[in-house]
Amino acid sequence: MVHLLPVNLAYFLEVARAGSVTEAARVLNVAPSAVSRQIAELEAGIGVPLFARQPRGMILTGAGSRDRRSAVRPAATRHDPHRRGLPGSAFRCSPGSHAA
Repeated sequence: MVHLLPVNLAYFLEVARAGSVTEAARVLNVAPSAVSRQIAELEAGIGVPLFARQPRGMILTGAGSRDRRSAVRPAATRHDPHRRGLPGSAFRCSPGSHAA
């Protein structure tokens, strides 16, 4: 069974891995503005900054580091059909939401 991540979570993880919006966009094959928009919407939705913007890239904040660890847990602990969102994380799915 394949589990898809919401677009904003996938973009968050790629920016965290790459360290820059431009590199994440290149890997994801999308425009940097699309990555920036998804990160901004994710941060606005959870109410905390996940990255510190630097002239040469993006650095995870403490909240971003915690949520990244939560997001990359092994699939067996992350995809319990009785749970919504990621346990212990700011990332939550609301009823009726779906992965894009």
